[in-house]
Amino acid sequence: MDETPMNFDMVPNRTINKKGENTVSVRTRGAEKRHLTVVLTCTASGEVPPSMVIFKKIREVKVNARGMVVTVQPKGWMDDTLMSRYIKEIFVRHVGQDSLLVMDSFRFHISAATKKVLRRNKITSVIIPGGCSGKVQPLDVAINKPYKSVLRKLWSEWMASNTLGDGTRDRIKAADYHTVVDWVAAGWEELKKTQRPDCEKFPCLWHLQQTGWERRP
Repeated sequence: MDETPMNFDMVPNRTINKKGENTVSVRTRGAEKRHLTVVLTCTASGEVPPSMVIFKKIREVKVNARGMVVTVQPKGWMDDTLMSRYIKEIFVRHVGQDSLLVMDSFRFHISAATKKVLRRNKITSVIIPGGCSGKVQPLDVAINKPYKSVLRKLWSEWMASNTLGDGTRDRIKAADYHTVVDWVAAGWEELKKTQRPDCEKFPCLWHLQQTGWERRP
């Protein structure tokens, strides 16, 4: 599993403009700094359980969760309470007990509270050492970047559909929680069609398969 940050305005990192321009303006809805966290999970066999969406907010939001776990946190990030929810409502429910959970060394992945919940649910955790996620963490290596590209595409299509013919913005404000949740769900579904974790490309997953840690139907 891995957390990846998102923004309400997912501005593309490329644009088209006249050569030699000193300033290149990119149209947004003014929500570049409003962020959320999406927790993604994949298994050694290539299955993709539902995501967890964490909004930066105090009160819960009422949206169609689309089968995911949608929640809030004052900083919009993972903490001990949400790790417990993730383990119980996503990992145990869709992967099962007596499993191996591979994650990076983020402090709430290795906290005493998280270890307690893992033991209670008979889950063994393997922590990827700091500085190694970009080399051996499957989500970080092969999934997060294309997933964000899909969401940027969905955001760009939404921006285009809410722009007047002369290129100016209409009165529609930044995307609401419902729209963002729809993007997260649709983006994951679209990515599943083209991206599938290949264990042969990731020695850590291949080793887990060979040693019997893969959960089979």
